[in-house]
Amino acid sequence: MDKTFSLSAVLRLREAEEERAEQSLQRAARQLREVNAALADSQIEKARQCETLAAAVQGGITGTELRWMQSCIAALDQSIEQMQCARKRAEAYFSQQQIAYQQAHQACETLITLREKQAEASALEEKRRNQLEQDELYLARRHFERT
Repeated sequence: MDKTFSLSAVLRLREAEEERAEQSLQRAARQLREVNAALADSQIEKARQCETLAAAVQGGITGTELRWMQSCIAALDQSIEQMQCARKRAEAYFSQQQIAYQQAHQACETLITLREKQAEASALEEKRRNQLEQDELYLARRHFERT
C-alpha cells in the first residue's frame, strides 16, 4: 500500500492564495501611492495659497478677500488632515496585506520543500526496493548454484 500523499493539489491552492495575496498587496500599495500623491498635491496647493495670501496682504486686499483666502486655506488644512488620516489607514492596510502575502508565500515555500522531501524520500525508497530485489536475486542465484 502506497502511503504517499500528493501535495500538488494543496500546492496549487496555496499558490492561488499567494497570488490573491500579492494582488491585494499591489492594490494596497497603489492606494497608498494615490493617497500620498493627493496629500502632496494638497500641501503644495496650501503653500501656493499661503504665498498668494502673503503677496495679497502686502499689496493690499479687502477684509472680505482676506477672509475668503483664509477660509480656502482652512479648507485645505482640513483636507490635509483627512488625507493624513487616510494615509495612516492606507499604511495600516498595506502592512496587513504585506503580512498576509508573506504568510501565503511562506506556506507555498513550505509545501514546495515538503514536496521536494517527499520526492527524495520516494526516490530513496525506490532505490532501497531495487537494491533489496537485486540482493534477493543474488541470494537466489547463489542458492541455486549450490544445489
